[in-house]
Amino acid sequence: MTRNWLDRLGDWNPQLFRELKGRLSPRNVMIATALSLVGQAVLFFMVMTNKSSYIDEVRGSVVDWPEFWAQLFISLNWMLPFLLIVPVVYMLIEDLGRENRRGTLNFVRLSPQSSRDILLGKLLGVPILVYLGVALIVPLYLWTAFNTKADPVFLLSYYGVLGAACACFFSVALLVAFLAGRSQLSLGVASLESGLALSSMAITGFMVVPAYLTWNIYTLWQPFTPYFQGYDSPYSGDPLHWFSLTLDPFLMGHGFALVNYALVTYGIWKSLDRCFYSASRTIVSKRQSYSIVAYLEILMLGFAVQAPTSPYSSYHFEALIVVSVVNMMIFAILMAALSPQRQELLDWARYRRESTKAENRQTLLKDLIWGERSPSVVAIALNLAIALACLVGWILFWPEGTEKLKPIAGLLLSSSLILIYATIAQMILFMKSSKRAAWTLLTLVALTIGFPIALAIISPSGASSAPSGIVAVLLLFSPFQWVALKEVSALTIALSILAEWAILAGLNLRLTRQLRKAGESESKALMSANASSLAK
Repeated sequence: MTRNWLDRLGDWNPQLFRELKGRLSPRNVMIATALSLVGQAVLFFMVMTNKSSYIDEVRGSVVDWPEFWAQLFISLNWMLPFLLIVPVVYMLIEDLGRENRRGTLNFVRLSPQSSRDILLGKLLGVPILVYLGVALIVPLYLWTAFNTKADPVFLLSYYGVLGAACACFFSVALLVAFLAGRSQLSLGVASLESGLALSSMAITGFMVVPAYLTWNIYTLWQPFTPYFQGYDSPYSGDPLHWFSLTLDPFLMGHGFALVNYALVTYGIWKSLDRCFYSASRTIVSKRQSYSIVAYLEILMLGFAVQAPTSPYSSYHFEALIVVSVVNMMIFAILMAALSPQRQELLDWARYRRESTKAENRQTLLKDLIWGERSPSVVAIALNLAIALACLVGWILFWPEGTEKLKPIAGLLLSSSLILIYATIAQMILFMKSSKRAAWTLLTLVALTIGFPIALAIISPSGASSAPSGIVAVLLLFSPFQWVALKEVSALTIALSILAEWAILAGLNLRLTRQLRKAGESESKALMSANASSLAK
């Protein structure tokens, strides 16, 4: 019977069978079981000692069990996402990084399985001991919920949303692991995955999981706030809105969360399919990037456009600054995802060189917009146009009497600056240096963070007050231009925009010349090699 079950599992997903066979040894299962049971016992006695009250009776002290079960239920609600998500993220990144370093991942790629089957086997099999340990906590959790008379609707929501979030976060971990494998080659770091796994675990534990819990407590689980903050502290906050839709705790809130988890997970698996078999392909295609940016802009804009009844509906400029900062991070990721490596650019430049002028005229723009190997600057510009169309349209609908020209000018400054960064990144990635990615990262960090810090240091007014004079003008050429936007004149802003456009034109002209020259050199080298082979 057991043999038939194992055979069926091996036929369904050989990779999962391989992972389970290597990890589910009797010793490992006993250790995971013991750790889970001991942890539950420790939590049980800690809550009993620190949280429960006692009633003196004739027979001695008796535990106030309703209070005890309530405190234990609150503790488990907070702990389960941390116990499940944080170690699994670490294990997935560390395991794939180790296999990539040892070369065993290449043998897995040669198997007849599809990439999705292999990655699903990794996702389910690598953290199987963590899944086992958490599964052993579920009976205690359900018994605690029964004793506290917890609402079954909350239990369905808690586990349903946690499952959707885990699918999304674990998919992100797989993608990060593949990016780490690429970075080992481009940055020249032999064991990058260990530090990346630890840093990803720290980010997940200190930022991602707390954000997940906070979002759900104040949206989906509003009626069940006592299950997290104590039974004597009901929630009384204002509901969030997405455009004119109120994200109520039930249908709209859960539908919104689950649909977005599903969309993000689907997009990540499309990227995983792209980069699983080829390390030279960009993480996303240009065609995919346009839909991704449109989705993210509409998603953010929905939260920026609050309903008139919301207390946040009048904070237009502040919401625009938040959206712009998030956009800067989105486009920084997009630069890394869309920018092809040197060899891809060389192949594209040689192809452009060898094609006829008529073909060049017909296909150049198409290549720059849709091509896999062409430079990423035009695609990023189109993505910026999508973002600008959404945000400028929103600004134009701000109430009368609200300042609109300077916010639009700030968006133009920010967009031009992103294009300058994208062009610089593409130029550095085209260098012959073996550590192109490291130089790109250092240069962009210096421009985006180092330059504003230097301005804050040399500012005569200090970093704590509003910038003025030349410092305010120079800040317009940094990601912190919103700080100086209200301190400079409209003429200064217009001249700054023109200056950024001039810098952008010069950089792209230089990049075009580099590509043309590289295409000529590649064509000559190829023709020389062909001539030599014919002579032999």
